[in-house]
Amino acid sequence: MLKTARLLGVGSRAHVKTLKTTELATLKVGETGPVNLVCSTLVGMEELLRHCLMLYGFPAPPSAIKRIIRIAEILGGQCEDKPNVGILIDNIDALQIACKTIEKHIQSTGGPKCPIGLWIKIDTGYHRAGIPNGSPALEIFYSHDGHSYAGNNPDDANDGLLAELLVLKDVVEMAYACGLEGRFTLSVGATPTATAAHNLVASNSETARTLMGFLHRVKAYCDVELHAGVYPVLDLQQLATGVRPFPQISTSNIGFSILAEIASIYNRERPEALIAAGSLALSREPCKSYAGWGIVSPWRDKPDKWSAKKVEVFDPEIINWDGPLEKLQPLIVGEKLLIWPNYACIVGAHFGWYLVIDSDDTTGNANGYVIKDVWVRWRGW
Repeated sequence: MLKTARLLGVGSRAHVKTLKTTELATLKVGETGPVNLVCSTLVGMEELLRHCLMLYGFPAPPSAIKRIIRIAEILGGQCEDKPNVGILIDNIDALQIACKTIEKHIQSTGGPKCPIGLWIKIDTGYHRAGIPNGSPALEIFYSHDGHSYAGNNPDDANDGLLAELLVLKDVVEMAYACGLEGRFTLSVGATPTATAAHNLVASNSETARTLMGFLHRVKAYCDVELHAGVYPVLDLQQLATGVRPFPQISTSNIGFSILAEIASIYNRERPEALIAAGSLALSREPCKSYAGWGIVSPWRDKPDKWSAKKVEVFDPEIINWDGPLEKLQPLIVGEKLLIWPNYACIVGAHFGWYLVIDSDDTTGNANGYVIKDVWVRWRGW
């Protein structure tokens, strides 16, 4: 991602929201030097306290402002002439409350002013949060293309990225018309659109050429950055979009799975098994490529035709055999399965730590994986 951003002449902002660990965040941005981050929780910002440009990636509620001020003070105020810490705003009342809280803090402590960057969240079509296009706005404009998961190929994702940039360009022009000056930053993306940018440099499609041309023009008066979060681990939802760079990736590249034990076997018309993992372990996040909540990986030579489809009342999950019956490979009670999730962001939130393995090292007992490390997940908000 960092290499792609450099090739395109844009910035990169790692979204720390998926597997909230220091180790994975470091893999995204490297171990040294200033970095750009957007954190979905305050505890993530507090854990990462590193010299960087850090954004709280949620329209800041009033109760969060004091913690954000403290984080800004610890980080030292500024990095490269910009505030170390930024907040998202999409409501004038929230802006006024934030300003009053910061002013009150300065008056009560008698300390120096604590610069906090202001990011205006713009709704570019996702309709979850953000100011609609046409509303007054300020300094850095941020958009999240969450609906890009509906795409099916790189051009679909690039269309979404172009649509985001077009809306933010209109907002910048409106800001200039209102008398605001300076060089604005446009922060755009989601994992599908940001990772599809890998294809831009080599693609000859009309969509890619249009996007590259527009990007070149808008960079003349604005800085542009891409933000994304879940891309390092991959999951079934991402695969279903078909937007990742060529050569095409597959399930063999998925870096996140859930270890589940078989509790019972049912020899029904379509063979089924009960696993000790249900809606909390796998979540009920759908995937457009199939009707289920996860797919059993071919670990230990198990075929990937077992998928989790039914959740029982008391939470265990029923997995079904979807392949030809003559190719059925029986399971046994007590056996362990590795299951690929639909959406790693939600699934990861239900676990306190992650067991890190090297998929090329199968020297463990019964050809199992060897645990190389344990990453402890940050808990809370």
